[in-house]
Amino acid sequence: MLIKLKDHFKKKDFFSNEDGVSTIIGFMFILASVALYTSVAYPAMVKKDIKNAESDALADIESKMLKFSDDIQSDRKGQVSFQLTASQKYSSTSVVGMVFSPNDGRINITTANYTLTIPTGMLIIKPKNIFAEDRTTAFQAGTVIEQQGKSYWSGAPSFFYISGRNVDAQVPVITGDYFSVGGGIKTLKYNSTSRTVIHDTNTNATIKIDTPYPLVFENMFKNDMNRAGFISPADYTFINTTNSVTLNLYNLDTIGIDIITWMVK
Repeated sequence: MLIKLKDHFKKKDFFSNEDGVSTIIGFMFILASVALYTSVAYPAMVKKDIKNAESDALADIESKMLKFSDDIQSDRKGQVSFQLTASQKYSSTSVVGMVFSPNDGRINITTANYTLTIPTGMLIIKPKNIFAEDRTTAFQAGTVIEQQGKSYWSGAPSFFYISGRNVDAQVPVITGDYFSVGGGIKTLKYNSTSRTVIHDTNTNATIKIDTPYPLVFENMFKNDMNRAGFISPADYTFINTTNSVTLNLYNLDTIGIDIITWMVK
């Protein structure tokens, strides 16, 4: 009877049994694999999906903005719609993704006989989720500005047309109500063109742009001056601050300024 009881307890001793130990090890391995996946692999996949969604949404907006800018420069009348729905599903609706400020960004133009101040309006679109790359698309005075980290650049032409000593500018202005939203569809639509707001002859001109991207506009204007054959400092000079850039033009035959108005809804 004693021998039978010993045999019984040997069979119940799960932890000293090789099959039992193998089962525990296997279970622990599966548990560790699940923990590793949920703590490392899955969050990494989610972050990648979010970054891809944000990048795709911004790339789509950027391409539409560039087309919109080209339409402005070509004086075509149309509209462009854009949204951040691709990224919206990953982020909190309390986090802002698009901001339009109608009174942000101004152009001040002075000639011998005219002084004009134009509020250009500024549209800023940026990723909303903390996992997304640090990337912003801004739109001011017909210029599409891309920012990533501390670097920013423009992918659109300027609003200047220069021939000889004659300067013509079609200054794009965005009007509409201020908004700050996390998503949804917004549309920029052509509204009107005001011709010859300024037309002056045999004059100097000062064009100052208030903008958080002064280097973008300075580089853009420098390219315009170089293409026109203007030489600094005889034909033009720059004054650059952290939030504005001023272009001084000298000895122009004529300067003409038109305003193209677009509305955002």
